[in-house]
Amino acid sequence: MTSIDGGRRRRVHVTLGGPAAALAPEALAETGLVVDEHLEVVGVVTGWADDDTIERLRAIEGVTVEFERGVQIAPPDAPLQ
Repeated sequence: MTSIDGGRRRRVHVTLGGPAAALAPEALAETGLVVDEHLEVVGVVTGWADDDTIERLRAIEGVTVEFERGVQIAPPDAPLQ
């Protein structure tokens, strides 16, 4: 996904802890995060962010940003590896 200004956005998981635990997804969106889901029970917000947005998010005390990783599973009939 590419942003309007040409920056590359990546899928991220934003974990909210400590002082950031009370942040609403709208507050994260103000930093530039394109919010997909708010998993309130576990304190995680998922979405898309470019490098500048990731830096702004990481500057917030109690916020951890991780990149989503792809997982590939072999078909059920594939031999064991």
